[in-house]
Amino acid sequence: VMVQSRELRLAHGLNFRDLGGYVTLDGQMVSWHRLVRSGYLSSLTKAEQDRLARYGIRTVIDLRTSSEIAHYPDRYPLSFNYIQLPVLETDITGGDTSNQSLKRLLSRSPRAGFDMMMRAYRVLVLSTDAERSYRLFLELLAQINVDDGGVVFHCSTGKDRTGWATALLLGALGVPARTILHDYLLTNTVLAKWRQQRLKDVAVSRLGPAYKRSLRDLSLARPEYFEQAWSLMNYQFGGLTNYLRDELKLDVSVVHQLRKLYL
Repeated sequence: VMVQSRELRLAHGLNFRDLGGYVTLDGQMVSWHRLVRSGYLSSLTKAEQDRLARYGIRTVIDLRTSSEIAHYPDRYPLSFNYIQLPVLETDITGGDTSNQSLKRLLSRSPRAGFDMMMRAYRVLVLSTDAERSYRLFLELLAQINVDDGGVVFHCSTGKDRTGWATALLLGALGVPARTILHDYLLTNTVLAKWRQQRLKDVAVSRLGPAYKRSLRDLSLARPEYFEQAWSLMNYQFGGLTNYLRDELKLDVSVVHQLRKLYL
């Protein structure tokens, strides 16, 4: 399915993409208008909020930290159900680049951003907080009445915390790993303009080449990040099915229910 039809273009929204149309290993297809991944909703205009409602969205699951939510609260129609479910209590994915200590860290070495992201993805797979949140996320999705409408779930740019949530969700639905990686990397196409703007702002700030390189790595969904997380899951836990069952402690009935609702 083309990225054009998958992307919901909202001038004040970031990285809105429908997960519909992906085909599972047993030939079923993910339903459209049910599962949308995105970045923040804090800048949406009234018209854009209404457009989400017309698209069929009724629930927002916010994966950001409490401080991100406090600074940039989501905007959505009053009729929506809003669920706050922080993946971690501090953002380790470098979302807030206005942070001075982060700027110093990223200016130290051209590899600083890359290393930070590789570390972040290990945390997403291994930390008990992240595991608990991702289990709750999948359990929530299994309890939603899809006849009422679909779900948008998001973090700040819809890239890392949302990217891994999507990987686990699509994996649970039976979508093959290569398709999941393809969906993960679509972020780079959809966020190209945003990334250029972010890097242009750096050029003006004169923070030097190390910072610029680091920020670029923070702004990309690199295959290395995903592949590290995915192989960690395979080597340490024996694959996705085992990881969901033994590590996330997700009941197998939840997986069956997810497939019933979203395929």
